[in-house]
Amino acid sequence: MQFPKLTPLQSRFAASCAASLILVILYLAFSKPHFAYALDADSIEHSDHNHPLIIDLNDHGGGSQLLVFDEDESTQGYVPDFPSIGRSITGRAPNDPQQSPLANNVPGIGDISMGDAQYWVFPSSALYGPLSTETPRVPSARKRELGADEQDHLELKRRHQGDRTLYLTLNVCNQPSPVEGDPDHPPPQLKLFVSTNPSNQFPGDNSGTIQNPNPTVDGGWSEFQIETSSDVYIGIEAQTDSSFQGTYNYEITASIDDYYTFSEGSNFLQNIASDDRAGSLTFYTTNETSGTLFGMFVHNQGDVMMQAVSRSYCGMKNIALIQGNLGDGDRGNVSVLGSQTIPGAPIQQFFVDGLNSSSSYVAFMAIASNYSSAGSGNVNGGGTIWQSVQFNTTNDINCRVIYNISTCPGFSYKVPANSNNSTADLISFYNNMTFTNFQPFKYALQQIPCDTEDSAQYSLAANCTDCMVNYTRWFCTVQMPMCESIFINGTSSHARNVNSPFPDNTSLSSDFLASLPQKNAVKSLNFNRSRNTDIDGGIAPGPYNEILPCPDLCYGLVRGCSSAMGFSCPLTTPLLWYSYGEDPATCNNAGIPSGSSVLRVPSMVLLYGVVGVFMII
Repeated sequence: MQFPKLTPLQSRFAASCAASLILVILYLAFSKPHFAYALDADSIEHSDHNHPLIIDLNDHGGGSQLLVFDEDESTQGYVPDFPSIGRSITGRAPNDPQQSPLANNVPGIGDISMGDAQYWVFPSSALYGPLSTETPRVPSARKRELGADEQDHLELKRRHQGDRTLYLTLNVCNQPSPVEGDPDHPPPQLKLFVSTNPSNQFPGDNSGTIQNPNPTVDGGWSEFQIETSSDVYIGIEAQTDSSFQGTYNYEITASIDDYYTFSEGSNFLQNIASDDRAGSLTFYTTNETSGTLFGMFVHNQGDVMMQAVSRSYCGMKNIALIQGNLGDGDRGNVSVLGSQTIPGAPIQQFFVDGLNSSSSYVAFMAIASNYSSAGSGNVNGGGTIWQSVQFNTTNDINCRVIYNISTCPGFSYKVPANSNNSTADLISFYNNMTFTNFQPFKYALQQIPCDTEDSAQYSLAANCTDCMVNYTRWFCTVQMPMCESIFINGTSSHARNVNSPFPDNTSLSSDFLASLPQKNAVKSLNFNRSRNTDIDGGIAPGPYNEILPCPDLCYGLVRGCSSAMGFSCPLTTPLLWYSYGEDPATCNNAGIPSGSSVLRVPSMVLLYGVVGVFMII
């Protein structure tokens, strides 16, 4: 039989059909396909009544759902299974009773004996939970804020990798006590271990933990950041020391938002002055943070037990001798003063009383939270503590720190005093004196055409507001001279009242008077009275050294005010250095150390102590 002759197109079609048929036959021969039949669901009977029917429904998106049917219960549910969330923790508590779960921003509180170990876990189900609601944040010097592009890039990177950042913090709140007497060393620090390996759920010294290096615990505090998509296992070990007994109390906190506690390594404080009784803390802030109240801790410098928790907010709350404006637990004689303002910055002041003279202390600036809400469940709810500053109290009997002078807001340093008067009496005297002596200038300024058009102002570079500010700084510095012990002679010091008795009726010896660097000081009127004679009559401080004002205060006054007011500065060198400090590094710059950033950066801290006076630099 002769086959019909096919065209080239028909030949190719026939060959394709034949090849396809052969592939179908091979598929059927080597596989066992399952076919679905359109039957009624009720016609299929599940014959095994002892086990539920489990159906795996793939969603083709990287995850699946397990539908569980139980004929006896007539209920159904599903257990999610996602690639970034382990099934080991989802829907159940840890199997091992030694392992405790952590929740986001909620501290896990533990008591651990020396030589023991405890374990915690932060499950991946919580790792991928919702972020906490944002509350107003207090600007911190700790971290640089990311720009919008950087934040978007970081978020895309995390989504691509499937990881999330977990922030861990450890704070030691209480520690073992010495077996006897005062210890010569602090208790050993706790050890913190972190693992994301399911085969190492109890990380420790001998477990081969995968995090290298492990977080370091210093001053009773540690922080650790990890990028992960799995459960995070945490181990805490307490070392042994025969010199101590008892237990550690600690807080371990995990957060997907931010660190629960901060320990700032920066030193924001600088010692300005000290007296023998009390001091004040002044915080210079900006409008952005003017509604936030900062607090402080003060403690004996030599206490080794304090050194072991010096970076832990809860540790310092428990051990500090003095705590002010930090909520529950405030102790010691700490007064929170009304806010005042100096040029360029609103400030908030504290006054601390009851410290010992000739003693060494450390002061810490602190805040209960970097956000508007504090405590468990809040982002950074565990508090922030800054690096400490050491200061020494003095044994002066005629120089004392004052504060809250209405005419001179923001001025707080040591002034001539008398140990027979209380601090309240001293403040009242300087308040009344400065208020009375300031009035003539206010009347004189009213004679200057201030409220007029710019072309009629006395200067294109300054106005009456500038005049008021510059005069106030100069006036307060000369009306309230900065006081230092007569026995401490600096480059900007000027001896006063050298022939007068001290408040305890003792006097300077003839040998000391002869050793004064200024010739004929005993006979000179300038060395036998105060710059402001009202002080000699109302206070009678006796001999002291005045830290002379900086000459820039006088120059600023002349530049800022109208020439019609007749202000001028001494021109001849001897007369100038009798009235103003020659050394710009040590002269009195309105109570602020020369070269400080206080007049340039409106975000700083001052601590005045019997403290001393401290400031952010």
